[in-house]
Amino acid sequence: MSLFVRIIGLEAQTDALRLGALSVASDVMLTHLSLLKGMDPAERDVAFATGKGLTKEQQQAVTELQKYGMNINAVLDLLDEAPDLNPLSRNFVENPDFSSDAMKYLNENIKTALSNFVDSKVVNPQAHNLPKYFHDPRLRLVTAMGRFMAAAHAVILPRLYRDYIMNGNAGMRYQAFSVIVSTIIVGQLMNMLKDMLSYGEDNPYVKTKLKKAQRALNASGLLGQFEKVTDKLSPLYPNSGPSIMNDPVGWGTSQVTGLSPQAAWANKAIGGAIDVSMGNTAKGVKSMVRAAPVVGSFPIVASEVAKYFK
Repeated sequence: MSLFVRIIGLEAQTDALRLGALSVASDVMLTHLSLLKGMDPAERDVAFATGKGLTKEQQQAVTELQKYGMNINAVLDLLDEAPDLNPLSRNFVENPDFSSDAMKYLNENIKTALSNFVDSKVVNPQAHNLPKYFHDPRLRLVTAMGRFMAAAHAVILPRLYRDYIMNGNAGMRYQAFSVIVSTIIVGQLMNMLKDMLSYGEDNPYVKTKLKKAQRALNASGLLGQFEKVTDKLSPLYPNSGPSIMNDPVGWGTSQVTGLSPQAAWANKAIGGAIDVSMGNTAKGVKSMVRAAPVVGSFPIVASEVAKYFK
């Protein structure tokens, strides 16, 4: 799996995004701290614990910093003693020569907060942000390629809907609205590009405006796991597969291949070879081309190649 993500460039892309998030982490956290810095030190503990006496912006700053794991009181106490110090600067974070245990603890706490900030902004599948079944080796065939989306559903979507829309201030709600609109637009653009590369025209299986809107919403990823529910209630594509009543084995195979990209690839490659051996050359070649790297992503290529074997 690690070799695969390196080959397709996903690891390099993720690392670049994480570095970008880290580059703005200190500015974001310092902005939050600046909203809290002027408070009376004697009132901080009660205010942070109860929210009393805090403005909406201060409440949001406390919530954000606490989610990153920062010890807000300890950092603010340090800033009271040294107002010109930047505890999120590179010199402070990378300083290994602190003499007191308190400063060592604060240094480690800020490192943890920076790491949690990056993880909250960029999908990073880990034990704490994935459902337990993703760690079951017996299900690895099904779950291996879905880890990034599962982490996004568990980390990013709850923050978007709960923290920014339901509990956020006006600025955060505007940011959430911008994110939602932009992701739907990008999802639709990706669908259009995919259709042109695959079919040379609009997707022949998605014809109505309602289905196209549903497809764009699915591509945005905003529905998370509820996409499976909506697809059951209103299937995006017509169900032309085997029925569980008439062909339970075929139905089970189609379910597994639908969940696992590895199984879907093996089904195309092996099924194509079987078709060729049984004399269904055109059908078999088409399936094998669909299983090939790169060109297999374009159905129009497989159809053109299969024409030479009819």
